[in-house]
Amino acid sequence: MGDGSASFGPAASPAGNRLVFNHISRYQPSSLDLSWKQIDLAGGSLQGANIRLTRLFKRRRIAYSRLLLFPVGAHRLYREDRQGALLHCIATAVAILSLAAGATLFGGAMGLAIIGRALLDIRWIDSTVARTNKRLQVDVYMSQTAGAPAGYHGRFGPDTTGDDTRRDEGSPSFSAQERQLRDAAARRRGSGQ
Repeated sequence: MGDGSASFGPAASPAGNRLVFNHISRYQPSSLDLSWKQIDLAGGSLQGANIRLTRLFKRRRIAYSRLLLFPVGAHRLYREDRQGALLHCIATAVAILSLAAGATLFGGAMGLAIIGRALLDIRWIDSTVARTNKRLQVDVYMSQTAGAPAGYHGRFGPDTTGDDTRRDEGSPSFSAQERQLRDAAARRRGSGQ
């Protein structure tokens, strides 16, 4: 060890063999290490939109787990189908009240209809969660900007068709350049060159 070479790994010590560079077990996170979680990126940026989307997106696992509460329509409420959730609640209440009142045939039929509807919902949860997430994504991204400025008509002005040879940037459009090349070629042929 006195020859100038460095030793990494186990080193002999009075306490026995132990790692010399055992910094991982002594590491204590400081408040600076967690400060990145408190950065506000919720401005009008793409990062802000993505942060909002991760909070808003519906997850299939949660939708399927809420299916266990199908009599009260929790799976439909999670997918933001308030009418379907309300109908599940009303149908469950009618089934329970009719069973309590002694109308077992009607209450049983209503209960079977609710269970059948829940079984059908299993098939549609995946696509409705995807559709809900797509709608949320469009809503969040479209809310990022106020839209086009007043009087904006796109790349070309309202009185042009796209073949305009006059351009604000100084260079002619692609179709104008093609027209100039055709004219130059016709002039060369006409002059005999």
